[in-house]
Formats: sequence, structure tokens, C-alpha cells
Amino acid sequence: MRYLSVLLIFPLWICGLVQRDLVDGYLQYCTKHQEFLGESGDYKRCEIEVVKDKKRISEIQEMQNMRFIKEGMSKEEALSSSRVGVIHEDNYWIWIRDAVVFPTGAEGTYNRILFKEELNSRWSGISILPMYPDGRVALILTYRHALRSWSLEVPRGGREGDESIEETLSRELKSETGIIASKWKKLGEMTPDSGVLSARMPVYAAIIDKKDHMQQDDTEAILGVRVFTVKELDDAIKKGYIQLDIKGKKTKVEVKDSFLTYALYLSKLKESELF
Repeated sequence: MRYLSVLLIFPLWICGLVQRDLVDGYLQYCTKHQEFLGESGDYKRCEIEVVKDKKRISEIQEMQNMRFIKEGMSKEEALSSSRVGVIHEDNYWIWIRDAVVFPTGAEGTYNRILFKEELNSRWSGISILPMYPDGRVALILTYRHALRSWSLEVPRGGREGDESIEETLSRELKSETGIIASKWKKLGEMTPDSGVLSARMPVYAAIIDKKDHMQQDDTEAILGVRVFTVKELDDAIKKGYIQLDIKGKKTKVEVKDSFLTYALYLSKLKESELF
């Protein structure tokens, strides 16, 4: 019986060690990248406050764990879903789960995902609205894996190495569209999904000088560039789609790209300032 008790307690002890190691690593990460991760906030000022005290983090983890179990999760799922720390990190993303206090005083956990490139700068990528001098807009026709459908979008992409914004703009525009531009205008910055993503993405307009060959990456599925008037795009955005010929077949293409709608909107508001 004594050995059975040890066998039952041992996995819980190991889980406790894993949790503590995860929290210790998380707190070190928070200290190292404090500017990048932002202020802790104050729930008394109606902010979502990030808890940095190890004891309170452990208490919130346990409370969240029990909450998930009551909601019907298995013990393994509840434990995995309540862990606080840097949950996963790869070449592109950092997934963090914080222990937090909400403005109501309620405690719990909250996930956020950060672009890893933001560790080196406050921007992880850019998007571009390519325009001809007559006002027509050039967009890419691309197949999006996450959507499992065709989409009409502005070209966009991430920073490489120590590139300046201008270098990233030129490279991404050339690789995805073949377009070369010499005039740029910053329209603003957008937050693609502020509920979970930390990213603030600069959005630019560019006047097209000439069109060359595309040099897209092997991992992209860009069929080519299509040119539209702003009126045509307004109509397509209203409907949410447009019918385009793809390889000889009329195909429904989504026109729901948030970068496109944001860039078009700001280009109209700032029309007198453009170039």
C-alpha cells in the first residue's frame, strides 16, 4: 500500500516540478523582455493586470485547473490548459499564457501570441497598397492555407534580418508582385487581431513605377497580380467576394483581407496627402 501511494504521488510531484520550472522560466523571460512584453497593468484602473508574483501565479494556475475540471475537461487537459508560462516558441511565434486579474477582480489566465521578430523591433512585418498614378490598385490573388480558399489581398510579409522598413517594403513588393516602386507613404498601423496577437503592423501605400517578374517563395501560392479600380474593390468588399477566372474556371475569391480594407479606408481619408 505504501508503494502504491508513492506511485500515485510521484506523477503529481513531477507535474509540480514542471509547473515551477515553467513559471521560473516565464518570469525570467518577462524580466529579460520587459519592454517587448509591455506593462503589467493595474486591474483597479480597469486594465487586465498581469500577475508576476510566483505564489499568486501558482494559486491562479490551480484555481484555473479546478475550473476546467468542473467544466468537464480531463485532468490532463485541465493541467495543460491552465499552465502559465511560455507555452511554445518556434522560428516565428511565441505563445505566452499569463496569470491575470481582470477589472472585475476575477482571476484567471489569458493567452497571447507574439511575432518573434518583434523581439528585435517593434514591428514584425508590413503591408503595402500598390497604386498606379491613375488610382487603380494592384492586388495579389493568393490561396490561403488557413482559409482553404482563394483570397484577394495586398502584398505583405515579414522582416528579414536587420532590414529597414524601406528594404522590407521593396523586397516584399518585388517578390510577391514583381512591382517596383520609388514613392512610399505610411498610411498607419493596424492590429490584425488584438484579442490574441501583439502585432502592430505598419501599412504603406506605394506608387507603381514598373512591373517585373515575381520572385515568390516556394511556400507561397500567389497566382499573380490583378488590377482594380477603387469602385470595383468597394463593391467586392461589400459582397465579401469577387468572381475571377482561375485557370479557365470562374472561381469565388474572398475579399475580406483586413489589411486591404484598412489600407483602402486610410488611402481615402488621406487622399490629399498621398504623394
